[in-house]
Amino acid sequence: MNRAAETHVKRTISLPRPLVEKIVAQTSNVSAFIAQACQEKLAADARRTLEAEMIERCRVRYQEDLELLRDFSHADQEGW
Repeated sequence: MNRAAETHVKRTISLPRPLVEKIVAQTSNVSAFIAQACQEKLAADARRTLEAEMIERCRVRYQEDLELLRDFSHADQEGW
């Protein structure tokens, strides 16, 4: 992402003191740390949503395939 094109919004948030202490102990740039954590969480949520949608599509497709198989199973059993 182009740094010059980025828009920064100042927002006050409340975090539990133990969490803040852990963050401060791990990084000198708390804002960047929190921004990265938020981006990773949003990406993970998007992946989970996409995965759930894909699983549902596969389930629906599987049911459709089973119905099609049942429709043609009698033709398979006929002697040619």
